[in-house]
Amino acid sequence: MVNGKQKPADLPADLPLPQGELTSVTGTTGTYVLTYTTSDTASALAAYATALESAGYEVVRSPAGVQAVKANVNVMVTKTPAALQVALVAE
Repeated sequence: MVNGKQKPADLPADLPLPQGELTSVTGTTGTYVLTYTTSDTASALAAYATALESAGYEVVRSPAGVQAVKANVNVMVTKTPAALQVALVAE
């Protein structure tokens, strides 16, 4: 179980990470929620969606956030006024 502020070592190597400060990581092997604070979540979300697409992820955008899939990695990104939350499952 992870509970801290460091990027987990077992994240997929080709998974881009959003801009901002990593402030929280929770989860366990292959299943994590990472929280990044940023001053402009809308811009950070748009930039992260583009980064995921550039890395080969199939991305679906919605007003609530972004969902991305590549092989056995599923990523769901939501935004709050001050942060992006990245939930991922890598099987």
